[in-house]
Amino acid sequence: MVKQNPTIDESSSQSRLEQLERQAYQLRILNEAIRELTLLEDQEEILEKFLLIILGTVGTSRGFAVSMQNYGRTSIFESRGIAASEAQILRECGPQIYGVYFNHLDVLEEVLPKQVRLVTVNEPPQGQDKEVAWPADTRVLVQWTLSSDCYGFVGIGPKITSNDYDTHETDFLLSMTEVLMDCLKMAGSSREVRQLNEDLLQKNMQLNNALSHAQKAQSDLDRQVFHFKALSEMARELSGVFDKKKLLDGFLLMAQGAMSARCGFILLFDVQENRLIISRRGDKAKALDQLDQTRVKQLVLSFYPSPACFSLPDFKVQPLQTSHLAGQALDLPLDMGAVFSLDENYFGLMGFCSKITDEEFSTDEEELLTSLTRNFLLSLENVLSFEIIQKLNLDLGRRNYELSKTIEELRETRDRVNVLQKAGNRISSLIKNELTRLERVNAVDFILIFSLTLVLSLTYNLSSPGGTSPIPKTWTFTSAPEIEADWAALKHQNNAAVFVDARPNEFYSQERIADAVSLPLNLFDFVYLMRFANMDPEKELIVYGRNISRRYDEKVAHELSLRGHKNVRILAGGLNEWKKLNMPVEP
Repeated sequence: MVKQNPTIDESSSQSRLEQLERQAYQLRILNEAIRELTLLEDQEEILEKFLLIILGTVGTSRGFAVSMQNYGRTSIFESRGIAASEAQILRECGPQIYGVYFNHLDVLEEVLPKQVRLVTVNEPPQGQDKEVAWPADTRVLVQWTLSSDCYGFVGIGPKITSNDYDTHETDFLLSMTEVLMDCLKMAGSSREVRQLNEDLLQKNMQLNNALSHAQKAQSDLDRQVFHFKALSEMARELSGVFDKKKLLDGFLLMAQGAMSARCGFILLFDVQENRLIISRRGDKAKALDQLDQTRVKQLVLSFYPSPACFSLPDFKVQPLQTSHLAGQALDLPLDMGAVFSLDENYFGLMGFCSKITDEEFSTDEEELLTSLTRNFLLSLENVLSFEIIQKLNLDLGRRNYELSKTIEELRETRDRVNVLQKAGNRISSLIKNELTRLERVNAVDFILIFSLTLVLSLTYNLSSPGGTSPIPKTWTFTSAPEIEADWAALKHQNNAAVFVDARPNEFYSQERIADAVSLPLNLFDFVYLMRFANMDPEKELIVYGRNISRRYDEKVAHELSLRGHKNVRILAGGLNEWKKLNMPVEP
């Protein structure tokens, strides 16, 4: 049995205990380093903290740590206790370090994670390691590779105690380097996550903005659809209305509904009929009958600088605000309104107040009111056109009735003339027979025949509605002044007068003064309505047409004067005198 030396056992146990204590210390440092470095996200702070931990733990005052990217052209460098010149050289030699130690990354498709190796321990770099200007007192150099785009070195100088680094210390340095790589990877991941969060926030902001724009576009679209629907329904409802008062009532009802207003009114001035048409709805509009119409009219006219503005598109519909009523002494129930005009004969204003929601009228509702009012003016124009057409139809019907009656009378007269002609032929035959029989006519027979003819003629005239009066009508009124043919010719050449042919149509068709207008007396009313009703009363009219028994020109000139024409003249000498001057005739 071999008896062991007690002194040697105690020394071995003591060394083992110190080794275990140092390993426990390094593990505690390693744990604290993991806890502290994982909290950092900035690579410079990680390298700085890492370098301080390993220098203090291994007992040296000099060291460096460098992290490189982009073929060594980008690097982060931290150092302690190294000369500034050496640190600057090492900071700038990143591409050289990459060329010596990491150029294999260019050909590798996939890099193994976390590659760590000791380049040198307890001696300066030798061989190819000398190609890089490492600090002269570098004693431990560790190469690490995290990925093809993240790699670097850790180097430390001699220990303060001048002892060599043992295996436990180099293992600790390799473990710390792995912790460094994990923390750099985590920091990179944190940066990516943070960048992703920022990108997501930006995307969310863009989505929110896009959503806001979409909601606004949807709101605008809904508003436009509502406006179009209101305009369409109003156009359809008002298209069948042909009375101004009913048109105002219908429009007010629909506009008040579109505006959600409790009260509304429309005042329409009809200048031609000199009246004010009022349509109102709501309690506040009941007192409109007591309004001073003159003041209201002055208020509306103040929106139009000149009469020509009534028909201009920009002046047809103008917004009316409560501020316009200041100083007008008018109590109009109005929160929002409009002044409108169709022309100088039809204009007015409308107003609405007291929304059902107790809110103020919006800008959109003001635009809607403008569109509705323009649509209302179109309907009002249609109503006025219908009234004009209706009046023309009634007048035309009356004229047609009168013309039919005249034609019937002419037909009856023609029948009577035929009967009288037959009677005259018979009497003439009797007279000829008597004359033949008596071979001569004495004075008594002539007087009897003349008397009989005179009685028959008077009987015909008195019984015929279209007969000739024994006393010419021209004797009962003042004849129009005459104009000499040469003066008339001068006016004809200068187109300064209208020449009126008063003879019956059959004479007019045979021969007439060039450009003369036919106005026969028997069709005077009808032709006048068609050709002269709208003529300027001041226009000079030269009338011609007479024969031995009829003075058509005087009668037609008299009728024209009765219609208000102030410058009617009779052509002296008529058509014969005209032709003597070689003036143009037709056809």
